[in-house]
Amino acid sequence: MLYPIFKKNYWKHEDAKSVPTKPVVYHLKYIQDVEVYHLIKGIKGATIGEIGANHSRILPDFSDNNDCYCIDTFEVSVGGGSTVKPEDVGYKFFDCFVGDSSTVISDNYFDILFSVSVVEHVPTKQLKQFFSDSLRMLKPGGFCIHLIDMYMSDNDLCGAEDRYAEYFNFLSEDNKACSPICPSVLVSPNDLKFSTAFATNPDNIMRNWNNIVPSLTQVREKSQSCSIIMGYYKPNPENNQITVGGQSWLSKKDLPQSIHELYGAE
Repeated sequence: MLYPIFKKNYWKHEDAKSVPTKPVVYHLKYIQDVEVYHLIKGIKGATIGEIGANHSRILPDFSDNNDCYCIDTFEVSVGGGSTVKPEDVGYKFFDCFVGDSSTVISDNYFDILFSVSVVEHVPTKQLKQFFSDSLRMLKPGGFCIHLIDMYMSDNDLCGAEDRYAEYFNFLSEDNKACSPICPSVLVSPNDLKFSTAFATNPDNIMRNWNNIVPSLTQVREKSQSCSIIMGYYKPNPENNQITVGGQSWLSKKDLPQSIHELYGAE
């Protein structure tokens, strides 16, 4: 599943107050947080991991009813993350990077994995290893959701053709190790063009980001800062079900209600 975040869906979740308890100041990460929150709300009894969580804005809302983990390292700052490990937050820690976690996290550990604004920081040559490692950690029937930042223009891929190809290759029919959660709206890199229906990062925030990463100023001048959702699950060899917290969904039509509503799975 590769799907852009649409404004209408984001607004719908806001109207329903399906948002984190302690949200970040409004920008693209807030929109992404709302999408994740909506997708996993109501889930209980699951083992949940947030990849690159740092100081998670989402896990505290789910740690009372689930076994929650931050998968990250605090030895170095990645993507502007803090090097100070949070305390008394209600979730646990695995100190490692996904892509190189096999000595720290066992196979088939998580029911749910997700990341927010992480995948775009993974070097292109390491993406396949990153995705494969996340799949290794999932229980059979478990699923993974990535909220990925990207710059979209109306006529090109902003020089990121190779990394976008990695997203599509991992979800291709040739990869029998995983299955998309539901049909993709984006089916090839050629579909990655901006639409005014997409939720976007405000221009004033992008101007601030120019001060942080000035090398991308020209890209921001001609494109919009948007997010796509990448979702896949690890097939259960016995029944090919998505299973979370001991509950199974037998077909795409019977996916968790939030996923069914958001993506119109049939």
